[in-house]
Amino acid sequence: MMMEKIKIRPGVRLFATILILVLLSCKKDKIKDSENDNKGDKETAPTGWVASVSTEHPRLFFNKQTFDKVKQRTLNEEQTAFNKIKSQLDNMIGQEIVFEDINAADGTSNNNHAYGTRAAEAAFVFLITEDSKYLNLAKNLLKEIVDYYEHRNNKSLNIHWRAFSRIHTLCAYDWLYNHLTANERQQIGEKLLNTINFMLPSSRPDFNRENRGREIDAGFYGNNVLEWYAGVAFHKTGINDALALKMLENGYDNHLKVIEHRSSVGGLPVAVLEYASKAYPWAEFNFMHTYQSATGQSISSKCTHLTIYPSFWYWNWIGGYRREFGFGDSDHWTNAFNTDFLPVHLSQLLHFYGNSHSEIIPTAKWLLHKAGNREQAEFPLTSFFLTNNTYNLANPQDITDRMPKAFFFRPQGQIFMRSGSNETDTYALFTADGAVTSHRHYDNNHFTIYKRGYLAMDSGGRPEPGMHLPNYYARTVAHNCITIEMPGEVMPTYWGNPASGETREPAPNDGGQNNMLGSKVLAFDEKPEYVYIASDATASYHVNKSALVLRQFVFVLPDIFIVYDQVISKNAAYPKRWLLHTATEPVFNGNTFYADQNEGRLFCRTLLPENANHTKIGGPGKQFWSGGKNWPIPSSYSIPNDHPLLGQWRVETTPSQANTEDRFLHLIQVGDRNNLTSMINSQLINEGDQVGVSFSYDSRDYTVAFSKDGTAKGSIHIKQGSVTRLSENFIETVKPQVPY
Repeated sequence: MMMEKIKIRPGVRLFATILILVLLSCKKDKIKDSENDNKGDKETAPTGWVASVSTEHPRLFFNKQTFDKVKQRTLNEEQTAFNKIKSQLDNMIGQEIVFEDINAADGTSNNNHAYGTRAAEAAFVFLITEDSKYLNLAKNLLKEIVDYYEHRNNKSLNIHWRAFSRIHTLCAYDWLYNHLTANERQQIGEKLLNTINFMLPSSRPDFNRENRGREIDAGFYGNNVLEWYAGVAFHKTGINDALALKMLENGYDNHLKVIEHRSSVGGLPVAVLEYASKAYPWAEFNFMHTYQSATGQSISSKCTHLTIYPSFWYWNWIGGYRREFGFGDSDHWTNAFNTDFLPVHLSQLLHFYGNSHSEIIPTAKWLLHKAGNREQAEFPLTSFFLTNNTYNLANPQDITDRMPKAFFFRPQGQIFMRSGSNETDTYALFTADGAVTSHRHYDNNHFTIYKRGYLAMDSGGRPEPGMHLPNYYARTVAHNCITIEMPGEVMPTYWGNPASGETREPAPNDGGQNNMLGSKVLAFDEKPEYVYIASDATASYHVNKSALVLRQFVFVLPDIFIVYDQVISKNAAYPKRWLLHTATEPVFNGNTFYADQNEGRLFCRTLLPENANHTKIGGPGKQFWSGGKNWPIPSSYSIPNDHPLLGQWRVETTPSQANTEDRFLHLIQVGDRNNLTSMINSQLINEGDQVGVSFSYDSRDYTVAFSKDGTAKGSIHIKQGSVTRLSENFIETVKPQVPY
């Protein structure tokens, strides 16, 4: 059958021709899209904040509009620091770039990663000086470090636990972009983008110590922080715009999640000073710098929670010794307050918030004066970018008199106390309540006391690897707490791995806590005469063994402490122990003992239980005793087992007979070991529904009483001769405070 010939009008013929061309074009585009599947999702037009991201370079930390101010600051206020960096780079010019142990099992164990930071330094020095020798050095370093990343990725090896030096590598590419040939941009850029993308969280298994977890509620300094910086550096470069846009948006979203979390916990996502004064604040600071340089807009109003940091650092600082309390996962080698990062973090706070939150300035000035001139290597160029710092930091005022005697950081679960700010003052920390678990221990209602030395101690150390860490150091038994031993209780796990020669073992039943966040501060007050705390830690313990663990803690300034515990177990056969850790062997005289550390001395007297039993545990081979065995520091660790700041002894106070309900009442006095040769006299008060202690100290007579009925009630009376100086009930609420 013959097909009928159809005559097509000229207009229709033109339409058909166009339609065929469109269809062919769509088919061609589809094939092209398929070929590019491995380069990321299909690009969409920027909207919202993304549309404001500059397409010019540089745009990480500074841009074309802000660079003149950065240059002026660098060559004037920061010239000494700049010249030091330039001199170090001069020593590298003409030298071979050598990577030591390129296949090391853990990239954190060497400094190979630091070539990324050197590349950024060389790029920055080139932009400031316009000397081509620094351009050539920066290019060479950039190429070498990117090849190093590719090599380590291919070998399934990490780069470093922290991503800071890789942020610098991305900065180096961004800062050099206008001075790279088209071929260099493509070759270096494609390899750098792909290696960074490979490091981000995905379905592949993590490498050894790679640190590419979620981290939203932790430090956010691992691999996932890189997404934002890669997205900014490669946005609209043509290398892989779809992937860069995805990184940009994901990085932005993740930073906002981090900011939201940190704001919800009062600005401090960790209460361990080693983290809070070093690595953690960089997440917000660097994001604020780079969001502003990339978009021209400030995002600092979302991060005002950072202004809590100067207050937190003030309260952690122990006098003229530049020491801290050793809370949580702190390494107790020296308990030194590492102030290397304080100047740069304080300076960034003044840069972003000196105008809007001027209340931080006196504390920031005081801390800067105390810290002195310090250097940090993680972001050595930061000080050059702080162009808003025009504050007169000379002649800082001593802020001690304007501060309260104690401060409660509730989300962190810490109450700090101090009689002053000098090396002869008394400092204490009480641990309870809180919402932050990062690097926290099972130590609710623990207290640390410092007076010329660590007298009531947070014991143990942080060897990693080493079973000492998860099975002693993090446990309740290593702290000045109450334990209730229920046979057969399985304790929760804590991070840490066995050292060479050790085997992984479950945590021993130390009678301790199984919930880091099981306590609640019922009352807190601070006055010139005293600090008062009442904390219920019942829910910190297994529900089948604990009916009540209530501690009331009174600091009578400057050197007296009263500790009262009401403890009810659900079975009288579950032994209760009251613990206090010391650096040296306690010396007993009846129900009173003393122990020294450094130039300090602590006296402790047991008033209740009456006829209490006291057991000393410690000395060589028993310093870290728990569950019938010692958990020593591994021999490969730098700190020996007999180091005093690890705690060498503890006193366990127990009732003379088994009861479901027991009360512990202790009086503690601290002082200079050369002057404090005997403890003050005291009398137990045990009448009706009241229990307490009376004593005379520093020409005043004190009576401190508590309730017996399981409630957090009490009173304090102070007389001087015939004059009543103070007579009141302890409050039953938490006193509201502001940090400045």
